[in-house]
Amino acid sequence: METCIYQHVECKPSERIISSHYSVSPYSLNSTITDLLKMPRAKSSSKAAGKGVKRKATATKSKATASKRAKVASRAVVEEADDGVINEPPTEVLDVLVFGSGDCCELGMGPLVNEAVRPRLNTYLDSQGDNTFHIVQLDCGGMHTVALTNDNQIVTWGCNDNGALGRDTYWEASLRDADSDSSDSSDVDLNPKESIPAAISADHFPAETRFAQVAAGDSCSFALTDTGLVYGWGTFTVSSSLTSVLKLD
Repeated sequence: METCIYQHVECKPSERIISSHYSVSPYSLNSTITDLLKMPRAKSSSKAAGKGVKRKATATKSKATASKRAKVASRAVVEEADDGVINEPPTEVLDVLVFGSGDCCELGMGPLVNEAVRPRLNTYLDSQGDNTFHIVQLDCGGMHTVALTNDNQIVTWGCNDNGALGRDTYWEASLRDADSDSSDSSDVDLNPKESIPAAISADHFPAETRFAQVAAGDSCSFALTDTGLVYGWGTFTVSSSLTSVLKLD
């Protein structure tokens, strides 16, 4: 008894498919199959060549795409550099909650409020208000706060003893009877120009100045513009105990 085994070999399109015929006896069938399985398969040179061309074309296309993207990115960088803008301000309008002691107008809740035992919405900074400041970013200093609004205003409130607010807050308090023992809340008489948030005049800065961020120190304040300039005002003391004063002209 003989068993016939056929192996089909792939050839070029111009060649016919060759069938290899083997006649083996039953006892050598397993070893013959094993040998056949070990035989290398002929590869179509045209198919392999086609794959090579396709891979080369894909690589060339990828390089062209990468080059195009690099040019676009380079053009964007040049345009940004020409415009001079390197910082963008926040856009989300915030609600500002305050709490604690406000004896030096830190709360910004007006002249009649010098304490808040729990968080309270500052009504001067209500994000839903029509006549309120819409704050997008703020920073707290020693006894004052500086904030940036969505319409490019710098708003400050709190203690202005060292010029940290960047605006004139002179105010003459009304006289009060020293012998009065009234505990009415109207006795709280804070400086309204410090206790009510107010904007610094835009006249202190060049026209078309656009702010991106504000910061506060112990008794000083700073504002960063979208082009990278920094404006500062107030007072600060260095390690040598020398005091420097910054004023907005």
